[in-house]
Amino acid sequence: FGGIQFRDTKSGDLIDIIQYIRRSTKFKLINTIIWYYKNGMSAHRYFANRHEEVIWLAKSNDYYFDLDAVREPYSEKDLKLALKDKRLNPENTIKGKNPTNVWQIGRLNGNSKERVGHPTQKPIEIISRFVKSLSYPGSVVLDFFAGSGTVGRVCITEGRHCLMCDSDPASKDYFNKHIELMKNLEQDSEYEDIESTSKFFNIE
Repeated sequence: FGGIQFRDTKSGDLIDIIQYIRRSTKFKLINTIIWYYKNGMSAHRYFANRHEEVIWLAKSNDYYFDLDAVREPYSEKDLKLALKDKRLNPENTIKGKNPTNVWQIGRLNGNSKERVGHPTQKPIEIISRFVKSLSYPGSVVLDFFAGSGTVGRVCITEGRHCLMCDSDPASKDYFNKHIELMKNLEQDSEYEDIESTSKFFNIE
């Protein structure tokens, strides 16, 4: 997650990152996803920001993507119209529509039941969409910027393994709060805390 900045060229924003990736790595830019939200900071000297950008990169064209896992249902009216469109595959149409790369999902407010105390915590709905579409049950999800630990929570719910790390020692405390919230909601919160990644990567 990040923002495109124009006022500070040394900020390490997405423009810098994308340029570096294209020039210095073999990663391919598959999609730029826009997270749009209605509420945000006010502004008087420029247009108030109401979105964040996410970049989806892949090492090759042979990447995993499960669109069916995140399709959005049509309204009854729109479904009837879509089924009449001969350009669309009726089997896929019945499954639901592509959510596109613009996602309107509200930010977490201070009273949200998802809150665990992290200042930039992302909504479960957003993380769930990424996990469900870009990984499969039983696969390993790596999160090198664990933050609040929401990725770990979603992986438990969706049946994925998850390896998380963060420079902030408090990150594990945030994740433990997620586990407590899951228990209070009577959700499956069982997980295995490991000290070595060799179990997943055959490292001896």
